Amino acid sequence: MRNNPQARIAYLERELEWANLKIKVLEERLRQRRIQMLGPRARTLTDLQLELLEEEPSVSAQEVEAEAQSEPPAAKPARERKRHPGRRQLPENLRGWKRSSVARSMPSTARRAGTKQR
Repeated sequence: MRNNPQARIAYLERELEWANLKIKVLEERLRQRRIQMLGPRARTLTDLQLELLEEEPSVSAQEVEAEAQSEPPAAKPARERKRHPGRRQLPENLRGWKRSSVARSMPSTARRAGTKQR
C-alpha cells in the first residue's frame, strides 16, 4: 500500500468516512442523553440549546418548556456590501513618477553614477 498512492488515498478516504460516521453516532447519543436528562419537551430543542441548558447548574422543567416553546433564533440576513469606489485620481498639478526598467538592466556601476565611489 505504501508504493501505491491510489490505494493509500482510497484507504484514507474509507478511514475518514468511518470516523465521520462514528462522530455522528456519538453526537446522536449525546443528544439522546441530554433529552433524557432534561425531559421529553427537550426533543424540540436544537443541539446548541441542549448544550447550553446542560451547562446550567440547575435547570427546571419550566425553563425547558419555555425554551421548547420559543422560536429558534432567526439568522441575520447577510449585510449588503457596498462596492468600494476605488482610488481617487490625483489632481493634475501633482506630478507622478514612474519606475523605469532601464535602471534594472544597467550594470550596478552605472546606477551609482553620481554617488561617491570608495
